[in-house]
Order: sequence, then C-alpha cells, then structure tokens
Amino acid sequence: DVPTAKELGVEYVSCFDSLFTVPRSRIRELNEQAGAFNAMIRGLRWFETYVPKKLVGRLIETGDAAAVSHDARDLTVMFTDIVSSTEKLSVHSDAHWRQQLDTHDKVIDWLLEKYGGHRAKHTGDGVFALFDGPSKAARCALELIPALAARGFGIRAGVHTGECERRGDEWSGMAVHIGARISALACAGEVLASRTVRDLSAGSGLTFESLGPQHLKGLPEEVDVYRVSAATSGPTP
Repeated sequence: DVPTAKELGVEYVSCFDSLFTVPRSRIRELNEQAGAFNAMIRGLRWFETYVPKKLVGRLIETGDAAAVSHDARDLTVMFTDIVSSTEKLSVHSDAHWRQQLDTHDKVIDWLLEKYGGHRAKHTGDGVFALFDGPSKAARCALELIPALAARGFGIRAGVHTGECERRGDEWSGMAVHIGARISALACAGEVLASRTVRDLSAGSGLTFESLGPQHLKGLPEEVDVYRVSAATSGPTP
C-alpha cells in the first residue's frame, strides 16, 4: 500500500538522528554544498528536539499552522549574563561595544552548536538557550566561561530543567523564570544550577556543590541551588 502524506511526514521527521553529515571537500563547490547540507541536518535535528513529533504530524494532517503555535514540554534552560556590562559600555564607544558583543555572540553560537543547544532569545547582555538535557547545558555554560573570559568577558550562568511553554516564537513558564533567577544569583565565573539539574545529571561527571536553599525573587518557596564544576576528565555529554 502507498503510505499517506501523514504517515510519510511522521516517519520522516522521526529519523533525523539517522542522517549522517557530509565530510568536507577540497573542491570549493563540493565543500560549499557539504556545508549547506550539514547546516540543514543540524537545523532539522533542532527542529525535532524542540517541536514534538505529534504536533508536526498534526500540522501535516490538518495543514493548520495554529496546531503548533502552543506547546509545553520538559527542557533545560540556560541563562548567561555579562557581569558589569554597564561599566564596560561606559568606558568604550558604542561602536566598539557592538564589535565586542559580536565576538561574544559568535562564541555563544559556536558552543551552543557544539552542545546541541538552541538560542531562544538574545537578552542584550547574554542569552536564553534551550537544551534537551541538563548535563549538556551545564557543560556548555562551563566551557563558555573561560572561552569568553579569554576575550575580555566575565559572565555568570544559571541552569534549570522543567516544563517550558512555547507560544509562537516565545518560550515561557515557571522553569524559565527559575533559570533566570538562578543565573542572577551567580557571581562572575560561576555556573549555578537547581536540584533538578543535579538529580538528572547523575553519572555525568559533573560536580555539584550545595549552596543551600535560596530565596528567588517572585517565588513563594526557597530553591536548592548548587555551584557546578567539572573534572578535567570524565564522561562526555
């Protein structure tokens, strides 16, 4: 029997992980094609990670874009922030600061790609990113700190895992607020995380030092917060 469009669509979007990237070539034209193909595969994998298959199937079946305009799922959020950014801006011209921010953003994007993260929003002095696993987010944040410090940026980061709600292109929910609040507690060079991240990262090789229950602005109950670090060797994300 010939499969229906719905069956073809659902089957197609569920096999992106089985697709292999194309090796680079010394021939310029082939190398450009390989780069474009590999970028497409990365985009499809991110799409599969952050848009549930059942919603894609519903869109294919109904042709209604509204079917995927609202969704909630468990994800890991990572927030970063440049420490003392206002002071840095005050001693540089706007043009120089924009150049610095371009460098900052390139490093962020490079490491997000390395760890399978997706930038959900640019916050001006940092980013709000999403990951499909807590250890990936924590390791990304830990690597961002020295990478950006080498370029003159001191940053802090916060990581939390929980239900995130997507409305159109925006992500919201309590998990997003908790992640932002945890990030705000960190000092320069620190990655802080919630108990949820610690519990879900068992066996990852990451170290979690308890800072005790912390009051987060806007939340009625205290949240257990941990300082994250990594051994020089250990399991990969």
